[in-house]
Amino acid sequence: MEEETVLGLRTNPIQKRAREKREIILNSAKKLILKKGPDKFTLQEIAEDIDSPIGTIYRYYSGKPAILRAIAQIHLDLLRSELKVQLTDLGKSGSEEVRFYRIVRKILNLFEKFYEADPAFQTVWSGSQAYPSLRELDLDDTRKNAEIVADALECFVPRMQRTKLATLCVLLCDSIGSALRMTSMMDEKEKKRILSQLRAMITNHLYWARKSFGPR
Repeated sequence: MEEETVLGLRTNPIQKRAREKREIILNSAKKLILKKGPDKFTLQEIAEDIDSPIGTIYRYYSGKPAILRAIAQIHLDLLRSELKVQLTDLGKSGSEEVRFYRIVRKILNLFEKFYEADPAFQTVWSGSQAYPSLRELDLDDTRKNAEIVADALECFVPRMQRTKLATLCVLLCDSIGSALRMTSMMDEKEKKRILSQLRAMITNHLYWARKSFGPR
């Protein structure tokens, strides 16, 4: 894969036309990623696909790593927003036990759903460990998601220190992400078996935490 270049957007366009152009660039990149893989497409191919000079690409993105990061960032931000909304809503009604299992299921379902929703993101994220910028994004995303999950679970484990809960949730989110990356390369039967075991493992661990640190 290409060596990392300067990261991030070159500009932060606010005009509607500029935002649309940025979206066109990313959509073209996603098509090429699905066709050739994240390490094989070039910015010149994007320029040809969208019928624009290559300089137009560089107006918005510093290079391929920045484009890959933007594709991943958009998807991860959507997942985080959905986690925050759905976990908050689920914790508002029902018995404590019902709410607990509902939230645990929703956490796992949301991660799986969002990972599989965008094939281009799935391809980029499966190879994320090859790019330093994506590894940094992965770590930052894991920590932010863990905070949201910890907020949702805190009421079930009031006697657990927040730092310990936060650490548990970081490991939980990282385990889910790692398993989803791994199973993306498996056939459907093996994938279902692995993810089913992951669900059981995480549910059992959180159940133990609830029993050990729940209300007296």
